[in-house]
Amino acid sequence: MRSFDPFGLSKGEIKGGTRWFYLRLAPAGFGVNIIHGHSNVSIFNWLHKLYKYKPIIMHYHDSDIRSERIPSVRGRAPHIFYATRDLANYFLPEEATWCPNPVDRKFYRRIGSPKSPTAAVSFNLNNVEETKLIAKKFGLELDILGRKFHWTELPRVLSPYSYYLDIKEDPKTHEILKSENSLSLTALQALSIGLKVIDSMGKVYIEFPQEHDTEDVSKLVYDIYVRLLSQGRV
Repeated sequence: MRSFDPFGLSKGEIKGGTRWFYLRLAPAGFGVNIIHGHSNVSIFNWLHKLYKYKPIIMHYHDSDIRSERIPSVRGRAPHIFYATRDLANYFLPEEATWCPNPVDRKFYRRIGSPKSPTAAVSFNLNNVEETKLIAKKFGLELDILGRKFHWTELPRVLSPYSYYLDIKEDPKTHEILKSENSLSLTALQALSIGLKVIDSMGKVYIEFPQEHDTEDVSKLVYDIYVRLLSQGRV
């Protein structure tokens, strides 16, 4: 739904309320072997009601399970993906796979030069007060921007900076996330562009982690689809 995607990350997002979304979504499932659903358990349960014998892969991202019990789903999910390593303890190893957030490195490239070696940026979706403290600790000149930009604008927005401060908080509990294994998608995009990233624990990241490259992630997902098909799981 477009209301859930303010940054334009999804192609062909649908306007309107939940019922209209479901009505538009329903026909798309009839001609496919695998349905891959993200985060929303209510959608999973609704789709299972519509397609009782069609398996649906669930893909969990972040606060959809981190700050609460594992949501109950009806039917069977032949496999589960989770987006950050710290979510692994919610699942059995054989039922779930870490699926890194993909970043298109051909698109997320620096435009021009940073305005100074100490220029740092963060967005107001992060914990602002903690971000200011960490910027001060590292002697950085910090700009905190409103997170209002379409994803296609991020290379232009981030390129004038040398650092991105990734100080996230759980949107439900408002606790600062300490896991060093859960860099945000924006932080990964910043690394691809050439910025250094600092997390809430003060750890500095310099190299882009190759496992997040779009082609590598696509191959991981495709290989699991092929395995499930070969096992007759779908």
